[in-house]
Amino acid sequence: MARALFLYALAGALSGALAAGVAWLLKALEAFWLGQVLGFLPPGPSGEGGLGQAFVELKPWAGVLLFPLLYALASFLGSNRGLSRLILAFREGEVLRLLPQLRYVLGSLAELPAGSPLGREGPMTVLGDWLGRRLGMQIAPEEARAMGHAGLAAGFAAAFHAPLAGALLAIEIFYKSLRLEAEKLTPALLGAFAGFAVYGGFFGYGPLLKLAPGTLGSAEFWGAVPLVVLTALAANLWGEAIGFFFRQGQRLRYWQRHLVLGLLLGLTALLFPAVLGAGYGWLELGALPLLSLEFLVLLFLLRYLLTAVFLGFGGYGAPLTPALVLGGLLGLVYARLTPWPLNPEAMALAGIVAWLAGSARTPLAAVALASELAGYRILPVALLAAALGYGLVRRPLFSEQAD
Repeated sequence: MARALFLYALAGALSGALAAGVAWLLKALEAFWLGQVLGFLPPGPSGEGGLGQAFVELKPWAGVLLFPLLYALASFLGSNRGLSRLILAFREGEVLRLLPQLRYVLGSLAELPAGSPLGREGPMTVLGDWLGRRLGMQIAPEEARAMGHAGLAAGFAAAFHAPLAGALLAIEIFYKSLRLEAEKLTPALLGAFAGFAVYGGFFGYGPLLKLAPGTLGSAEFWGAVPLVVLTALAANLWGEAIGFFFRQGQRLRYWQRHLVLGLLLGLTALLFPAVLGAGYGWLELGALPLLSLEFLVLLFLLRYLLTAVFLGFGGYGAPLTPALVLGGLLGLVYARLTPWPLNPEAMALAGIVAWLAGSARTPLAAVALASELAGYRILPVALLAAALGYGLVRRPLFSEQAD
């Protein structure tokens, strides 16, 4: 048993180091594509020192000219299924080969830093799962599957700065129903904590986002109910939109879909550059009275449509980050619009939990993520949002999940 525990921690630690390498490359490439080429570097998460914006000499037409070419070239790297492919392989008992996974990672490294709104958890988890399984096959074949889960959990933990949520995501994400497999819990927990221990040595151990709601009362608890209903409606329509764009995209060749994505991103950024990137920084800034309500509404609507097109057309990256950001933005807008005062951070967290719990079918991980972001004072609101969101959202992001 002690040997198995050591192997899970080893797989997690190595996957955390690999995730740190992915994060470093993404930051360096984003600084080049957005900061130098385009002249606008959007705010990133404060947990990794990226809250400040960078304006150089804004060149809005650079994105229109370069993004379509870059995205079209990235399409030739191969498959773009990432997490979906992992879930399907788990359900069918298939062992994934390295080359398709590596091509997916390379595609993510090409598109994510060039303004894509999708999530970095895609390449981090794919590499973590492969590394854990490969290591297990070499030194302990009987533990290869469990070590893959340890690496997967480490990738989630690094991407969200949340080891407990990362471990739960690595267990919950394979099922549509609220089903947990006890034998996966130990490798997932050890892998997540070991992975984040290594990753945090490079990028810090604080929460990814600083959403500290302070003292909460009954107003936030009951005020979250209509927000969660609104969030579920938006998440269901988002899922329908993703399906619609998927069907439309099948009429185009693979490279043509990515070219359209690059062109759409460039044209949208020409008018409203705040849509570029994952959007984490806007959640923190939106909780302050620095951004207008009009800005937040426009940002939400544009990201809502843009992420639906990217996911439907098959852009490289993962859908959990877009769900998190959209849920948080909707919560911020809701807090501004209500006639009674509500804590904006609490509403942002309620939106995050409801959207993730429903769309990804991961209610426990969503509650854990909110608690790791804001502390356990958010727990009553998070539990309510997770329960309602999980029950009301009927359009899951991953059709590959088992029942």
